[in-house]
Amino acid sequence: MPMDQLLGAADGVASKPMTYDAAKAFFDARSTKTGLEGHTVLSSQWAAYVAGVVLVLFREHGVKFTRNKTVKSNKKAHDTLCAYVESDVPEGAGVASSAALEVATASALLSIAGVTLSPRELSLACQKAENVVVGSPCGVMDQMTVALGVKDELLKISCRPAEFLGTAKLPSACAVVGVDSGEKHSNKERTGPWSAGTDGRARPNLNLHTGSDYACVRVSAFMARRMLQKTYNVGAPPSEVPGAKMRDLSLDDDVDVGLLDDDLSAKPLEYLTEIPPHVWDSPAFAERLPPAGCFMEGKIFLSHFADRHGDEPHTKVHPDGRYDIAGAGAHPVYEHHRCRVFAKLALAARAIESASASSASASGGGFGFDASAAQEETDETLALMGELMYQSHAAYSRLGLGSDATDTIVRACKNVGPNRGVFGAKITGGGRGGVVAVLLRSGAAGAEALELVRREVASVTGKRPRVFEGSSDGAVKFGALDVVVLPAKKAGEDYDPGCVDPDDF
Repeated sequence: MPMDQLLGAADGVASKPMTYDAAKAFFDARSTKTGLEGHTVLSSQWAAYVAGVVLVLFREHGVKFTRNKTVKSNKKAHDTLCAYVESDVPEGAGVASSAALEVATASALLSIAGVTLSPRELSLACQKAENVVVGSPCGVMDQMTVALGVKDELLKISCRPAEFLGTAKLPSACAVVGVDSGEKHSNKERTGPWSAGTDGRARPNLNLHTGSDYACVRVSAFMARRMLQKTYNVGAPPSEVPGAKMRDLSLDDDVDVGLLDDDLSAKPLEYLTEIPPHVWDSPAFAERLPPAGCFMEGKIFLSHFADRHGDEPHTKVHPDGRYDIAGAGAHPVYEHHRCRVFAKLALAARAIESASASSASASGGGFGFDASAAQEETDETLALMGELMYQSHAAYSRLGLGSDATDTIVRACKNVGPNRGVFGAKITGGGRGGVVAVLLRSGAAGAEALELVRREVASVTGKRPRVFEGSSDGAVKFGALDVVVLPAKKAGEDYDPGCVDPDDF
């Protein structure tokens, strides 16, 4: 694709940069092709991730891709971008392969252009490229993780509004590995017919108009927030908030929503994570949304909310779609709470280890030091952390984001159990396949427990699952390595590399 076609003429006169919609249409038309026996196979889909980053950096941050001097035609021209990509991040496994490509591309381009963006700006630019050019309605968690990762530490991220809150360490007694289900995951919206899945569960998008399962759940949560903004204010007890009852707003065409127009003076709801679980579970609060598991037609919602869900424009409410608004809205409320508790438990387990080490040192490991009691207390804390992971996995399944393959792995983890070294497991990413994160005991005991899990999975599927171990620093800490390739030196020629003009290459 000519850079002038993507970014417009370098002089800014002959043509303008592509719009995001035009770029998406361009790559959508080239993203698939028909292979043998009529099967659809990937073609140039991944080019959209690279070109999308180029376009967003150009349009949003003014990053220039032009030569320092004019070319032979006497007109400025955008440099040709030739990108060689090598990655060992598996595609479609739910471990942020797309974010890795985006952040790596952006980091390299920014280094070449001599432009610096903050980690947050870098992450949001890459998310925007995936949203508006690739057409995947993802959040910013993957991009922030790839950019800000710290080796052997967990990141504390508030995805709304994209804030990095530091890192957290797991206790040394445990480790996290990824077990690949072998079932590919994708957040990209689909527009053609597809099956409801082999596990027999009802999926959120029961027609051809709501896109991917993840996209449907995401927009359902936005719809829940929009509806609650009319009936809930932060800090006001549910019983004292006027206009709360709205359960009649469901699948019926004739709905009275007059109570939604009350003027509330308390702090308006901005994010669903502001709602504590005990408030969400209260009887007074239950009347504010259709019951969980009841699907609302998109056209009913749109008839009452002209501004749609009031969030990102690329996550659309489809008139013919059907949405489990209460079910999807509950997920961020409980998941946010689970994450906070998980972090506190990890901190508590580290404190137990530290106190245990101090006691052992003071007593010389002899009389007065009970190592087994300390181990038991640590294991109990890790089991509680694992339970939170199992709860999260179950929540994914309730939303239709589970899969047979990931359920098989989680079931094997439960069967091995904490007594043999497996504390918890959950599906990752946007669900519907991909990798399962497993919390297990560190060292040889954990390796043995993991082998038991792999054997049980193989007994069901006939194939031993891949395992991903270890971690690394993110792109920001790693930085970019600039390499200048010099032209081949002719016989008898001598030159100073510092005098080489980059435009000669």
